[in-house]
Amino acid sequence: MCPDTRRHICIGSFTCTTHLMVDYHYQPADNTDFAPDVSNEQKPITRPNETPNPKLSFPPLPTTVAEVTQLIDEIDEEPDTLQLADIVDGDPVVAAAVLRRINSAYYGMRRRIGSVRKAVMLLGFLEVANIVMTAGMVELEEAFAADSQPEIFDEITRINIGVAQLSRELVKHYNHADYNRIYTTGLLHGVGRLVLLYNEPEAYASLWADNEDRTVPSIEQERTRFGTDHASLGAQAADEWKLPSFIANTIRSYSDLDSVEEEHREIATVIAAASCAIRSLAKGTFPEDLKTRTAIHQFAEMVDIDTDEVRRLIEAKHGDIQRYVSTMVGS
Repeated sequence: MCPDTRRHICIGSFTCTTHLMVDYHYQPADNTDFAPDVSNEQKPITRPNETPNPKLSFPPLPTTVAEVTQLIDEIDEEPDTLQLADIVDGDPVVAAAVLRRINSAYYGMRRRIGSVRKAVMLLGFLEVANIVMTAGMVELEEAFAADSQPEIFDEITRINIGVAQLSRELVKHYNHADYNRIYTTGLLHGVGRLVLLYNEPEAYASLWADNEDRTVPSIEQERTRFGTDHASLGAQAADEWKLPSFIANTIRSYSDLDSVEEEHREIATVIAAASCAIRSLAKGTFPEDLKTRTAIHQFAEMVDIDTDEVRRLIEAKHGDIQRYVSTMVGS
């Protein structure tokens, strides 16, 4: 059984939060293992506007990520490139990670870039901001205990980056939804999975093991085991971290577009399509599974494009997205 409290030391410039264990409403089968709650009572999915669970613990978000997210949300015709550089330079760990990625083969720079300001000049504000966000989320692993299933953290991170990059490609190609915000939202869409991993690494890992191909558990599996899901927990995390409200609203509803508020529908529809596509591509079932076909069809309807065209675009971009993900995670 996991301990009742978590001993945690802040690393670098992380934004620390309350560190108590989460109560998922399932009963221990004995002193070492947890068994799912098999009661007939239907558990409500936790929403951020309900009474917060006082035992829920969130991993500490790097301050750099929070600040750059806010900066992206405030983008106008003239983005503040100097402020972006100052934010990154204030976190040497993230700054080094950003420069390492910018100088990778993926970007093909002729000369080595030695400063964030130079990188912004060459690649542009938004590209560098997205790299900063990604580097910060990769560094988040340092906040997890050593035995917190690092291979699952890596897989979740790869999915999040893949969804962010595919979302950006879809928006860029079809000129739909908010291009400035789409990468950030895609990157954070699955952060609730990290919340589950942070609180109950062994219990969450068992869900991955239950899948024959050891792929990411479905929302239905999460609800059955924990009484909640990563979308709801991710929205709570975004609120806890005081991120712009559109992020929490999109995370909460991307898996159920019938519940999305109209002002967030476009971004949520893009994220839903990208999320389903990335996961089914990883499993080798693209685009055959029903959930993926439905999500892509909903996106195609939104942009008034034939579904098969969207599918072909996703398949064409898959290789480049894989290279991007490998570059961002450093492998």
